[in-house]
Amino acid sequence: MRNTEFIFIPFSIEKQDDLYGLIDYISTSDEWELTQEKIAYLLKYVTDNINNPDPEKCQCYHFKRKGSQDEISKELGIFRTKTSPSYSFSIEDVQLFCFKTCVCIIVLRLSFDTNDPLHLSSALYSIKKVSRSKIITSANSENSAEETTMLEFAKSMLSGYSKSGDFSYFYYANKGTERANVLSYIEKDQFDEELRRKELYYLRWCFNEDFIYTCDPVTEENETFVNTSKIVWGFSPEAAVCHVTNDSSTSEFIDGKFYHNFKTQYMFMYVLLLHQKYVLYRFLMKVGIGLSNDLPMLEEYRQELYNFEMNYIFSCITEVPQYQKLYNKMYNIFSLDALYKDVHEPLLSMSDIRHEQSEEYQKERDGKLNRAVFILSLLGFASALTDSYSFVEDVLGDLGFGRFIPVGKIADVVIMLIFGALIIGQILSLFTVKRKKIKDRGKKGNADR
Repeated sequence: MRNTEFIFIPFSIEKQDDLYGLIDYISTSDEWELTQEKIAYLLKYVTDNINNPDPEKCQCYHFKRKGSQDEISKELGIFRTKTSPSYSFSIEDVQLFCFKTCVCIIVLRLSFDTNDPLHLSSALYSIKKVSRSKIITSANSENSAEETTMLEFAKSMLSGYSKSGDFSYFYYANKGTERANVLSYIEKDQFDEELRRKELYYLRWCFNEDFIYTCDPVTEENETFVNTSKIVWGFSPEAAVCHVTNDSSTSEFIDGKFYHNFKTQYMFMYVLLLHQKYVLYRFLMKVGIGLSNDLPMLEEYRQELYNFEMNYIFSCITEVPQYQKLYNKMYNIFSLDALYKDVHEPLLSMSDIRHEQSEEYQKERDGKLNRAVFILSLLGFASALTDSYSFVEDVLGDLGFGRFIPVGKIADVVIMLIFGALIIGQILSLFTVKRKKIKDRGKKGNADR
């Protein structure tokens, strides 16, 4: 009976050039090789976009450590957890996924010497705390045992790259609280429904045996997926597990196809979901540094988000029901919809900022226009005053008013009366408009109440 555990160690790279630098280093390294694992069950538009052999179109570079499973295990040595009891395991494979989003994932494939589900869960409970829990290893019998952590070990896989010290591992977590996601596979030769439910509970949460088992049918429904009666999945935000009963009725299918598919097809699907989660965390961290008030940064943020959604977000990834249903379940358990909502929130503030800037621009433009009209009005007023004065003088002179009162004084009075009437009319008009606005505001207030 076999067990396999994938441990996922994410890190981000600040600059695109450094990402391509890492890809160039890995591509020419004697320890790594670029792999184009055939992803047979996903739709072609997904695999062409993510796993394209054309470097210009490829959105994800997938590397594996060179060597067979036995060669890698022998090279790295046997590990054991620094717990009581201690659990021994070997690392059989090391993979690296480099996405053009500048988010990368180191994947370590482990195998434990115990196949007891509860013991295995206890071991994973320790290992998932990758920066705190100690593991002990010796590369060979000539070296003394060394103490390290899973995080430090993962970092050592890329230590040959000159800028590896600049990578931000678990960039979204506070130091000391880093917890790796785990994808597990475990086989049993006997089927017991009640026992399996308990084992799935511990394995999908990577709990140790100190945790009290609680059975909640509603929660269990959301956190499990029955592929067949002999293949059942369990998942939580931190882990996923495939619990397999490998007996005479299933061994041909399990040994011939399913176990291989778990290590390739299902693992790749889990990486796609993890990548979405890690990139969304990265976007949310940008929001937390004052992005909401910086329009140029918001524009850059919008473009990055658009590219991400175009290249990496897929609602339907396959027409194979067991893959699509599992994908949907894991998508929901990661709360990706809620994360997407949070990530899109700054774009609403960008719209508000643009609207405010547009209003400010319009106010400034209206102010300049009003000043120009005012100056033109003064010039027109002066011209009209001169013309009106001359006109009134001529009319009054023709009517013979100059015999009693000087025409100039009568003209002054007439002009003052005319323009006084105009000014009073304008004031009354403004007063009427203001009263109407107050009245309308009062009606609106009463309607609101």
